[in-house]
Amino acid sequence: MKKLIAVVIFAAITVSASIAQEKNFIDQNYISVNGYNQSRVTPNRIYINFTIDENDTKGRTSLADLEKRMFTALQRIGIDVSKQLTVRDLSSSYKKYILKRQDVRQSKEYELVVDDAKTVTDVFSALDDIGLANAGISRAEHSDILEYKLESKVQAVWNAREKAQALAQALGQDIGKAIYILDNERMYFGSTSNTVMLRSAVVYEDFVDASLPQIEFQDIILDSNVTVYFELK
Repeated sequence: MKKLIAVVIFAAITVSASIAQEKNFIDQNYISVNGYNQSRVTPNRIYINFTIDENDTKGRTSLADLEKRMFTALQRIGIDVSKQLTVRDLSSSYKKYILKRQDVRQSKEYELVVDDAKTVTDVFSALDDIGLANAGISRAEHSDILEYKLESKVQAVWNAREKAQALAQALGQDIGKAIYILDNERMYFGSTSNTVMLRSAVVYEDFVDASLPQIEFQDIILDSNVTVYFELK
């Protein structure tokens, strides 16, 4: 019986100690601060979508010939079509004529990835030169965005520490170790500041000789905010 009582007491002490360790840090002297950091990252992966359509030439030029022209135009400005260009969709449309004849016309949608705004302008110009008007920018991102996000959060934590240190010293005190950290993740992606669809020479015939505008992209904005509780000594 004495052994049983001893085991029960020991268990009670252990549970009490465990509860004490899990006590909310509000029972301690602490200081709570928000840390903030904003970073800007220039996109290095810009996605351009465009379509090759036999309907644009009223069926006079085959899809294969249109593709060859497109490949040649892109390679001329330094695009590696085997790595940067992918097919998104292939479709066919049907034109009905008298005597139940049907004319099947094909189209292909492509996605091209480039790494800077200047190349985007070069691509639009190259496609415009061969009469491909259905092109536009779909999105922009950075290949190492996760690393930039982490670095931005680290800087936000340092900002919180500096702020806590300054506030504590104003009271003649100091801070100890961090006892609580909350990551309030926020991230804003900038969009193109000048989203330009490829000009059609037919629609804009008065501006055929005008140069395409230089496209500029807004940076990707990483807005990091953390809440940190430090011991107050």
